[in-house]
Amino acid sequence: QPIRYSAWPAVLEGIKRGDCDLLGTLTRTTEREAFLDYTSAYLSVPNVLYVNETSSLKTGFDELAGRRVGVVLNSGAHSWLKTHHPEVHIVPATNTQEALKLLSLNQLDAVLEALPVAGYVISENAYTNLRALPEIVFTVPQHLATRKGQSTLRAILEKGLASVPVEERMRIFSRWTGEDPSRPKHLVPSWVWKIGAFLLLAVAGFAAWNTSLRRLVARRTRDLQESESHFRRLLEDLPVAAAAAAADGRVE
Repeated sequence: QPIRYSAWPAVLEGIKRGDCDLLGTLTRTTEREAFLDYTSAYLSVPNVLYVNETSSLKTGFDELAGRRVGVVLNSGAHSWLKTHHPEVHIVPATNTQEALKLLSLNQLDAVLEALPVAGYVISENAYTNLRALPEIVFTVPQHLATRKGQSTLRAILEKGLASVPVEERMRIFSRWTGEDPSRPKHLVPSWVWKIGAFLLLAVAGFAAWNTSLRRLVARRTRDLQESESHFRRLLEDLPVAAAAAAADGRVE
């Protein structure tokens, strides 16, 4: 039976109270080990930085010192951010939708979130003015987790996970995120490929036009040379003297 919560901190409080038995796609942290038992890791999820289309940011944390970076409160990304980048101004949000909405309104400089989660929220809410920076910030193993003491349930989950081959997990992950997990650890958005293809076509078109222009100039130059040679021969072969006078009386 699925149980819905309005925010991630409420999920953690709910499992502490015994409202629910199982959490999926969970990052393992020291704090959570006090009240959760984990299965083996079954996939790794890339986390990336999202920025507004109007942002000049290109490289990530190198440019983010002192800037506002949104992250879901008490999430795995929140713990990672506090540990690895204390130089940024961390802005905790209730959920991913809230963080991305603030980013869409230019009230944040960036948002750190798991790629599949952010991709889903952006699609569902039509945040068309957001983009991911190209480099994957970090990748963390994901687990299923149960309340402490539920060893039978955890054993069932482990057996179920073991029955799914790695190749099938890869296919599921690709369907979920639209990304190939076997790719190098750099995320290149589709718009980069589209712009690259357009530029390639433009360069090819310019090269073809330039080649055609060079041929045309060479042909016209050859025609002029032949015409000049022709009239020079006519002048030199005349049986009488010939001269040209300019309008001011100069003889050429």
